[in-house]
Amino acid sequence: MLMTKRQPEPVGDILVEEFLQPLGISHAHLAHALGLSLNQAQDLCESRLAITQETALGLANLLGTSAAFWINTQTRVDLWRAA
Repeated sequence: MLMTKRQPEPVGDILVEEFLQPLGISHAHLAHALGLSLNQAQDLCESRLAITQETALGLANLLGTSAAFWINTQTRVDLWRAA
């Protein structure tokens, strides 16, 4: 994977700006759909909680994406931070 000097877009920003806001999905609805507490959903949206495999599957179901999209997005951020 080619690493750049620019930090990848945080997963929470992508989730909120590209999916939740355009679709009108609230944090409460996200929490219910993923089986998370409201605090966990808010942490996910603010990139304080990492995407897990289970979360990726739930997001894929809810948003019509693939689970791989969410895992790969999280992995890019994690690798950039580790480098």
